[in-house]
Amino acid sequence: MWNPIETDSVSPLRKPRVFQCGDHPHAEVSRNVTGKYPATSATPHQQAVRDFKMDYAAMANPGTSALAQHCDVPVAHYKTMGCTAVGITATTGCPERYECPSLTAHDNEKCYFNGKAYAITETIPNELVAPFCSVLCYCRAANPYAKFRCAHIDCPEFFQRFDHDNCYRKYEKGSCCAAGKVCGEERAKLATCELEHEIYHEGQRMHLKDQPCRSCICRPGFNASATATDPNCYESACGFELFEEKQLYGGGIPVYKKDRCCPWEWRLPLETDKVVKGSNPTGSKQQCKYGKLTLNVGDSLDLGKSATNSDGSKLSCTCAIPPLVHCVLN
Repeated sequence: MWNPIETDSVSPLRKPRVFQCGDHPHAEVSRNVTGKYPATSATPHQQAVRDFKMDYAAMANPGTSALAQHCDVPVAHYKTMGCTAVGITATTGCPERYECPSLTAHDNEKCYFNGKAYAITETIPNELVAPFCSVLCYCRAANPYAKFRCAHIDCPEFFQRFDHDNCYRKYEKGSCCAAGKVCGEERAKLATCELEHEIYHEGQRMHLKDQPCRSCICRPGFNASATATDPNCYESACGFELFEEKQLYGGGIPVYKKDRCCPWEWRLPLETDKVVKGSNPTGSKQQCKYGKLTLNVGDSLDLGKSATNSDGSKLSCTCAIPPLVHCVLN
């Protein structure tokens, strides 16, 4: 089923959440980290469907980045925007900074996706947005920023009960919906893979525990000792450029959850935010901009009461790799 949606409307694809496995328990109705957009009015079912779609999207769009391979700082937002890594810090293995034309040379009358600018009415190739359960995404004029309008795909598995004890779903890279299912004795006829002491059947999705932005599909010949080069493995991509233009281009910074690949949400500046001077063992002279604030590498943000979420989780934000501050929700 295809349904046209505005990217700023409440819909199952409104906000990219935790871009991980589609079969997951995370289905919150709202999120309450302050300094960003308000919570949605989505029902628990709508939220669960939205999370399912966006979580799978992160696994389905291949990409690579050798420069930041061993960097412990989350950089999925930079790679998604097609930013260019500049330099490398020997002590951290991270780039010194990124150059992001979609931010520094942003044209409000154009849309941006994966490092490419799209003119008004121009359409993204369907194969690039299919992982995000979207098709027919085109750029349209809007205030204050041009934005994408997409049709979203409702896969049968979003709404049907599934016999997880007797069946499993099969997936292909670069697709949204399951390619099929295998049940009963048929499961024993297919190839299996072992990854990190877990056994998977052919077509199942596999997740690397220590590399949240890298996933694999079980296929005959899969090599668990060479996931960096195995053709069945791929780097994740994030879909926030399709759905979060107001936060992204309005000065927001990415908020990550630990062990997740893509930003959980985006935080907009508050007047009460302050800079906390930190140590800079690398000696970098690069800086991050956040609203009216300028942070040196190593500086962090004092968020006051807004640092604590309604569930007790804490938000910490640091200038680690300019130009953007990034936050982690613990």
